Amino acid sequence: MIPDSAFKKLLHCIREAIPSAIAESVAMAVILGVMLKLSPLLMIGIFVAKFSFSMLIVGANLFCERVFGFIHSKLILVMLYMITIFVSAIPPLLIAIFASAFLELEMYFGLIIFGAVSLLITLLYVFIARNVLEYPEINS
Repeated sequence: MIPDSAFKKLLHCIREAIPSAIAESVAMAVILGVMLKLSPLLMIGIFVAKFSFSMLIVGANLFCERVFGFIHSKLILVMLYMITIFVSAIPPLLIAIFASAFLELEMYFGLIIFGAVSLLITLLYVFIARNVLEYPEINS
């Protein structure tokens, strides 16, 4: 193990997910942009939304590991994980829809708002799970 704090180790684990999230987001934005002949701004919005949602899933995974790590039933754990992801996606989606509808913004602004709120929720999950590696015997 690296002689570092548990939080830094957690950040190193999260850092490993970033390149694949970027690659998936770029591929999705480019493919959708070419197939649907979208504007570059909309492709950037798709990239931001997909990347932030990928990070939201990583954050939800950490949150579930921290909060529900003591549960030994895999079925219940997976159900709680899916519920956490679903509930986590609702606020960014609603905020983006309402901001786009009431402020009459373009679609790419809505996608960027979705991405920003998703990243804020991800940061909240990382903050909650910051000591998940501190006491590993809790999760066993």
